[in-house]
Amino acid sequence: NIALQAAQLWLLVALALAASAGAFRVVKPRQAPAGAQGLRPMRNSALFVKSASEDMLPAEAKPAPKPASRVRLPDLSQKDFPPVPPDDEPFDLVVVGSGPGGEAAAARAAALGAKVAVVERKAAFGGPTGLTSKAVREAAERIAKAVEQLGGDKVKQIRKLWKRNFPAFRAEAEVFQALETRRRYNAGGVSLYVGACQLLPEQEGSGLLKVRVCRPNECVELPTRRVCLATGSRPARPATLRNTDAPIPWTPGVVMDSTGMGNLANLPKAAAVFGGGVIAVEYATVLARLGVGVSLLCSESSFLPFLPQDVRRRLRRRLQRDRVQIFDVTERPVERIDLRSDGRVGVIMGHADEEKKRSFALRTDKKKKKKLNLRVDLVLYSGGRDANTDGMGLEALGVRLGKYGRIVVDRKLRTTCQNVYAIGDVIEPPSKDFPNGLASAAVQHGRLVAEQLFQKAFDEELSSAPTTLWTMPEISTVGLSPEQAEEMYPGGRVVQGTAYYRDSARGRLSGDADDGFLQLVAVWQPGAGVR
Repeated sequence: NIALQAAQLWLLVALALAASAGAFRVVKPRQAPAGAQGLRPMRNSALFVKSASEDMLPAEAKPAPKPASRVRLPDLSQKDFPPVPPDDEPFDLVVVGSGPGGEAAAARAAALGAKVAVVERKAAFGGPTGLTSKAVREAAERIAKAVEQLGGDKVKQIRKLWKRNFPAFRAEAEVFQALETRRRYNAGGVSLYVGACQLLPEQEGSGLLKVRVCRPNECVELPTRRVCLATGSRPARPATLRNTDAPIPWTPGVVMDSTGMGNLANLPKAAAVFGGGVIAVEYATVLARLGVGVSLLCSESSFLPFLPQDVRRRLRRRLQRDRVQIFDVTERPVERIDLRSDGRVGVIMGHADEEKKRSFALRTDKKKKKKLNLRVDLVLYSGGRDANTDGMGLEALGVRLGKYGRIVVDRKLRTTCQNVYAIGDVIEPPSKDFPNGLASAAVQHGRLVAEQLFQKAFDEELSSAPTTLWTMPEISTVGLSPEQAEEMYPGGRVVQGTAYYRDSARGRLSGDADDGFLQLVAVWQPGAGVR
């Protein structure tokens, strides 16, 4: 990956020099047929470089504006349901939901010889819960890299490129993700039904469940021996902030959740991000990379608590270098959020608590005894997620729901209803050490369900799921953190080794030499031959 990044960097430099010298000519891309592999012209870095160089031309020399996308996207509508099998030939498994976990369960079950169907309510489906944030990040990375190779007003160039290219880029990410998922289903012999879903009680003595799938003009009922729920989650939209009860004035384009970020037509000059979880921190780093003034409001306990302490410390330091202001809401509680007459938003924070330890917030607060009024153009609330469990008839089926609508499961992902399983974001983890919350964990859930149902020998316990954050730069961990290892293996037996990107030529070329590192954590065992 480092070598590839280095090659891409040199390619961008060459493209930028060629663009500034007028070496490129505008060529209209050929119309791609339905089902083509992505918006290739938009993905080409030359497009961003060319667009940026055009913005530096005088008005009379600029070409006429063109639409963001000139490639026809494939039609994902499902005009007719696939055939429904009779009750005496039911499905072995019906998976409800087609994110990473649902696809993994369906694909693995089909590979093991099961007769499988997938039910999905959206035509454009597939990809992780945070697919929008990933599309935003990828667009930001490409735009920022292209602009860095050009002179002029970088902020102005970024804003123009964002407005011109991001809507088409996001559409491509969603549509072609769904298209590729459908192709994999077809290759594996998995039937797909697009529509709203409801589970029906088991018919007495039949041993079968029924899954009703409805569209405006038609409904079908799928007989199945087992059901796996993988419906995921959605951003929580509480009426008030959970720590201060200050009202949240939800307003499209101004005060929004993470889903609304996918429709962000124009970049704000300043933004306040509420939350310290994965999506909140990802957006904070991405917006900062795009030149947006970012304030991150969260508590120390909610700031990526699952990461090793050293990684969190390094990330906070990187945020500080990128001019992200971090406010600890336990020190400065948010009193209210005001919609101003000028279209901006005021976030009013109370006096700083002098008695509380000020080790988390990176901002040097010179007005500790005064209230603080942040004036921003955008407020992103990312303070949790609610499970997508409503409207499916789960209570009537005997499926127990926990906090935020999450499905209660045991360590084998079985619900309180026989032959009904649940995986991914939709579940309430049975224990703190149970991997959950990210796409990698959902994939493991899906495989575990499929293998325990259709494979004689299988691992009953989930292994450590890798954790990946699409921050800028990226973060990935797997296995025990140093803190967890010390707790499990006391007595000074835990050893660490760290290699830094800055110590290698390739690492320096990657552009993240100041922050990049690889750390291995191991446990010394007597008799292992290592001293």
